[in-house]
Amino acid sequence: MNALGLIEVYGYLGAIEAADSALKAANVKLIDCEKVRGGLVCVKLTGDVGAIKAAVDVAEEKTKNLNVYVSSHVIAKPDDSLKKILEINKKINTESKKEIIKEEKSEVSKIETDNKIIFTKEELESKTVEELRRMVRNIKSSMSNKQIKYARKDKLIEELSRYYKRGNK
Repeated sequence: MNALGLIEVYGYLGAIEAADSALKAANVKLIDCEKVRGGLVCVKLTGDVGAIKAAVDVAEEKTKNLNVYVSSHVIAKPDDSLKKILEINKKINTESKKEIIKEEKSEVSKIETDNKIIFTKEELESKTVEELRRMVRNIKSSMSNKQIKYARKDKLIEELSRYYKRGNK
């Protein structure tokens, strides 16, 4: 790794725009696109110092136009220990993604009660979060209204699955 370029933006859309514009602007490689928290995403690039500076400048300009730019930084010659941290984080992220994929593949793709299919997992996943929230509010859920209001899609699907697996209709 010759140089390290970091671009921090709000949201996944901003991260995709930053990565796309940086990769098109110069001969750089995308290391990772890491969700930080609070909607922040950090795009990590590597390449020659000049290429990284050019790529980061272009990505900064593009993301500022989208009003998602937070900050950016170029490290011309990262220390070896920093390289190890980046490799470890990349490995952890990759392993976590593999575990999630394994879990998703092992899950039952249908919600059944008494051998009658209520919803397939694909049908629930194709619904919007608002539709799922409405569905959870209409069943006798163990979730409070506040929990439903702030629940993510996966939690809502999980709650519906539990409800229908208990034999409720």
